[in-house]
Amino acid sequence: YKYGIEELWLNPNNYLMLANTIKNDLEDLSSSKYAAEEIENNYSKLEEDLTTLDANLRNIAKSAINNNTETVVIAYDSLGFLEKYGFKVINISSENNITNNIKNRFKNKTYKYIFVENKNKVSDSIKDLMDNYNAELIEINTMNTLTDTERTNKENYLTIMNEFITKLSNVVLQTN
Repeated sequence: YKYGIEELWLNPNNYLMLANTIKNDLEDLSSSKYAAEEIENNYSKLEEDLTTLDANLRNIAKSAINNNTETVVIAYDSLGFLEKYGFKVINISSENNITNNIKNRFKNKTYKYIFVENKNKVSDSIKDLMDNYNAELIEINTMNTLTDTERTNKENYLTIMNEFITKLSNVVLQTN
């Protein structure tokens, strides 16, 4: 992983590799034909879901590139994996990364949104972008920020990623 440990599960391709490794290990440990079939069926369904997530990210990036709206501002390192899909990622997770150029782009509305991890404290420099440059936060849920209620309501990787994809699509494909 390049952007943080969470990239291992945020990136659908990485998640699929992890799932494949687990599937193979479970099949090696299982002596039951029924269990092996169940493992394979569950993996096949997960593989289909992850392939759909991957395709959705690719399609959004392609449309955003065609619209010249592929730039995404992040204050959450693990979203850097979006670069592999073709997004231009501006990472402002460090206060040193918030330059006058970035402030001016928020001021003239070239940039409008900042993706942040849900429930994380927002830095003073990001608060400054919100207060003085009209930046809006787009909160992204992660597995480690899920509440007990969300877990009880069956929130999981797929629901989190589908929600993220919807938010990403709304941001980069919006019409002004």
